[in-house]
Amino acid sequence: MRIAMIVPALLIAASASAQDFSYRYIEASGSERKDNESDITLDTANVAVSLQSRAGALLQISLGAGEAEDIAVAAGGPDGDVRSAEIFIGGARQLTDSTSAWTGIGAGRTRIEPDRGSDVDINAARFSLGLRHWLLSRVEVHGSTSIVYFDNDNLADEETDAELRLGLRVYPLRNVSLNVEGAYQFDERVEIVSASLRYDF
Repeated sequence: MRIAMIVPALLIAASASAQDFSYRYIEASGSERKDNESDITLDTANVAVSLQSRAGALLQISLGAGEAEDIAVAAGGPDGDVRSAEIFIGGARQLTDSTSAWTGIGAGRTRIEPDRGSDVDINAARFSLGLRHWLLSRVEVHGSTSIVYFDNDNLADEETDAELRLGLRVYPLRNVSLNVEGAYQFDERVEIVSASLRYDF
């Protein structure tokens, strides 16, 4: 009986002490993206900057670089380098003391430079909607859903896909957090796993 009373009390206390979510940060991350349709794997390191106005408007810019593996079928590989850039414009709002929502549109470009063969340029656009929630005072769960559009310049190929993303963020310090997350794109059967370090300012 005492345990049944203590656990809800701890959750209430944690929620009451939670701070508003910050969307002003610098983040470094690493990710692995496995495309099960084309069998291409992209291993990249990424840097992102996110800015938010007082009214809640968002501007986010991210840059990535890394390696592409098993791209022989798609671009004459077998391996190569990858470069990416994306800009995201949207907005965020604190819904309750423990929950925040965000949405927006993004546009980006990825270039794959195989060891042999021609470079591959992939343009992408997405509309995203996400939620962030304080599970405990220093533990955040978050998720988002996106409609993603891809355009391969070289193959004149266009695709639209749905993406689901879920993650867990832990704050060892008030302005420093560690994050792990996974994402899945359903039509192309793309699996993405990533880990990141973020500093809120």
